[in-house]
Amino acid sequence: KFKEFYDISPKSYLTLAKIDQAKKMLQVKENRILDITYKCGFDTVSSFNRNFKKLNNLTPTEYRDKQI
Repeated sequence: KFKEFYDISPKSYLTLAKIDQAKKMLQVKENRILDITYKCGFDTVSSFNRNFKKLNNLTPTEYRDKQI
């Protein structure tokens, strides 16, 4: 039902929400990427980096550098 209503799977929705939160956290230079990874619910930095780049076409570091 979720996918029918929102046209996105629950897993994809959660990933988008996690990445959105990570983008906010990346705007604070003092936040380490490792800490952001775990606070946003990713198990590994590589998983976080992969998902972030897939959705933003930038790595978290590249995204942060463009924001600051």
